[in-house]
Amino acid sequence: LDYPEYFPQERKWRFPRIVQGVMNHAAGILASSEAAAERIARYRRDRGLSLIPIIADPLPGAHPFLDRTGRKVSNHPYVLAIGTVEPRKNYLGLLLLWRRLILEGQRVPKLVILGRIGWENEGVIALLERSPALKGHVMVASGISDEACLRLLQGARALLSPSFAEGYGIPIVEALSAGVPVIASDIPVYREITQGRATFCSALDGQAWARAVTDLLHPVGNETRQRDADAFSSPQWETYFDRLLPALRTL
Repeated sequence: LDYPEYFPQERKWRFPRIVQGVMNHAAGILASSEAAAERIARYRRDRGLSLIPIIADPLPGAHPFLDRTGRKVSNHPYVLAIGTVEPRKNYLGLLLLWRRLILEGQRVPKLVILGRIGWENEGVIALLERSPALKGHVMVASGISDEACLRLLQGARALLSPSFAEGYGIPIVEALSAGVPVIASDIPVYREITQGRATFCSALDGQAWARAVTDLLHPVGNETRQRDADAFSSPQWETYFDRLLPALRTL
């Protein structure tokens, strides 16, 4: 609704109908972040709809990601980006950043993107297929298991998430829960779900992203980010339901 330019045309008529159905019939709404809950409440206010309970409860990661004991940073530096390759995720910005740094002769970690190829990706595909600079520096994989994803996270220098907009960010929560540092775009929902335990850069600030990425190859930068990740308080499934079930009983 807020960023239709990031989605296929058919979403422009289908998604508003889905939202309106929820607004017409739901006794309450579950949101995974306070940012999403506030946006839903604003939608209702703007349309003069009556107030209903909106319960914001952050989703924990899958159980394997809640264990930090397997963290062992690889001697071959790499970073991960996780999620469908689509315009909202700003993968094009990441690829252009990598290309620029490589052409400037700077050292960069390898970029591993875990996610299926989605929509409106002509620029991303062109870079991946035809840019000589990116060969050997960027890898894209999809369809891997949670276990394989966790192993890759455990060895990564950081998880990168330069999205323009999100309602939550389960890869970020799972990375921090597994003790993996995060570099993320400076949007309110990411400030919220990381508990401030991330490196934040504007999605449009290429210089800030360049500094953050190249800093990952220096011990001091890694130590600072690792302390932030270690201080993250992981959402737990037990406490999630301890909060959720009483709220549901009030509906």
